Amino acid sequence: MQVAGPWAALLAFNLGQPGLHIGPSAAVLIVVVAGFVQAAIVRVAGMIVDAPWLVLFFFFSVVGTSAALAISSRIPIAWLLLNIGINAVLYTALFSPYAIGWTSAYIFSGIAVASAILALFEIILWPVDEEPELRRSLAECLRGARTRLARIGRAWLAGPEELPTAVPPLGSRLGVHLKLLEGVEGRHREERRTARLLGEISQVERVAFAIESLALLAAAPRSRKLPVELREEADDALGVVGEAIEACARRVETASGEPDVEAAVARLRAELSRLATAQQRLRAGGRMGADDESSFEALLAGLGLVGDVVDLPPVVSPADSLAAPAPRSLSSRLSPDAMRYGVKVGLASAVGLLIGLFANRANLSVILWTVLIASLPGYGATVRKMSLRLLGALAGGLITLVVLIVVSGSYDSLLAYLLVVFGVAWIGTYVAQSSERLSYAGIQLTNTFMILYIALEPKASEYDALWRFWGIVLGTLSVALVELVLWPERTGPRLRSTLGRAMRIASNLVPPDQPAAAPQLRRAEIDFLAELQRAAGLADEARLEGAKTGVDPAAALDALETLRRIVYRLIGLGLSPPPVLRPELDALRSRIGRALSGRLMALAERVDPSTSPAPATMDDELEASVRLLTEHRLAGAGLSEVESYERVAWLLHDLERVLAPSTAT
Repeated sequence: MQVAGPWAALLAFNLGQPGLHIGPSAAVLIVVVAGFVQAAIVRVAGMIVDAPWLVLFFFFSVVGTSAALAISSRIPIAWLLLNIGINAVLYTALFSPYAIGWTSAYIFSGIAVASAILALFEIILWPVDEEPELRRSLAECLRGARTRLARIGRAWLAGPEELPTAVPPLGSRLGVHLKLLEGVEGRHREERRTARLLGEISQVERVAFAIESLALLAAAPRSRKLPVELREEADDALGVVGEAIEACARRVETASGEPDVEAAVARLRAELSRLATAQQRLRAGGRMGADDESSFEALLAGLGLVGDVVDLPPVVSPADSLAAPAPRSLSSRLSPDAMRYGVKVGLASAVGLLIGLFANRANLSVILWTVLIASLPGYGATVRKMSLRLLGALAGGLITLVVLIVVSGSYDSLLAYLLVVFGVAWIGTYVAQSSERLSYAGIQLTNTFMILYIALEPKASEYDALWRFWGIVLGTLSVALVELVLWPERTGPRLRSTLGRAMRIASNLVPPDQPAAAPQLRRAEIDFLAELQRAAGLADEARLEGAKTGVDPAAALDALETLRRIVYRLIGLGLSPPPVLRPELDALRSRIGRALSGRLMALAERVDPSTSPAPATMDDELEASVRLLTEHRLAGAGLSEVESYERVAWLLHDLERVLAPSTAT
């Protein structure tokens, strides 16, 4: 077997990113599909190579459709990167038709070698479980939030003559945590484990946002005027909040039901009650001015909010069935979002092909490789992502030029070549993993170096590398042209659309007259978790973009957590169908189900106006029906069922409250 070009290293680097697990079964599947694709594309290329415009249409349709189908798979990057082989063979056929056989063989060999190496690392050489690392990172974030709260507390408790304490800016590792969560999901394939970790990630972010509200209040003018008589009690309350956050960090880090959290929150409630009593005493004595009272109430509300967030342990899915989830239909795979993504990838590929044809350079095929790599799904503002990719391409090109001049001109041993490749790949990966904001630059740096430098032997000529570098830049600009000019997508509408889809999935989980089978419930749970992870990533993107998105990321995370609790209540009701009772109770349950589904659909329509109109329902129909069911509790309705419906109604009211600013805009 011969491997020419960067295929094996390029695929191994991209498929070996954190969050991806290529086991033996996945490796075999990738190799089988790659073999079929390469065998088919050689025949197709021979039939359409004499018609360049037919090749252009084939690029757009096949690459776009495969990208739309790949985006809903477990490992979308693997199937997207297989398109690189299609692009390379077709591009080679346009300039050198008799070389497509060897080109296809080299590509298949590279895919097979990369898949085998990744599977070997996964099961023998270096198996990785991201869950302990994820839990350690979450605990570190909570402890960092506790330190930040202590500094904010010193700012609140400082006297008028004291200088305000400097508070570090809010930091978030939500993107890193979601990437680690993908790794846990890919390794264990357990929806309940994924759901619990997603709830803990959401809880950590909500704690950080709750503390940020205290920081903003502390920085506001005239907000740090606490009466001297209340500062000692306020200091005690801040200390108790810190203890509750530390107990929550231990619970997250050890994956245990830490009882200290409930005890610390109970002490916090007592401290806040004591503070409120002291406030009433000062107010009755006329020793508290309007500014003092406003400042104190803001502090009291902020500490109460932190306690509420810490006191909510993640809800675990009640689904215990081991039944396989129902398969996705083709229509669900080709969702509007997937189709838009496929069209954008196909359009960018067509633009890249036109650039290469007009330049009439055979070595500009890297334009098409770069289009697929730069179009890989991921979060991050599009402008920022493209600028970082261009920065990474420039850095990778400069590193390659230095290596060509210094290393390739002075050493001809395989060891020197391997050391250089390892060193540059390590640097790029370190940059990509060390900073969420620089991740795209680090990945693009390594991809650029591999495309420019790696071949069967070290390159001695810099001209081929220079043309490949221009191909990388032009490919990145082709993607930027489509995503920023021809078909721009804003973060705000994307987040609204994802929230709307999650609420529509939740509305379909309302227990109908005939309970759903366990496979359908598991499929709905998997789809719902996928939407929640996508929405959490978009919320992180909205945080990076700022107020111009029109969506508050803190409110979005609160809504996701509340919606997750609603869904697990509904799944529990669906898995425990009530016994057959009197006809009036069955009719009452049906009324509750219709009202609940209608409220969720109406809220989805207000959040995402592009959704289909929801059926009209009375505003208070759900609450009135739940009250009637409560009255029939002793007449046959189950106690747990009544409590579940009451809790769902309360959570839905809270969801509407959280999303009220978003629906208003």
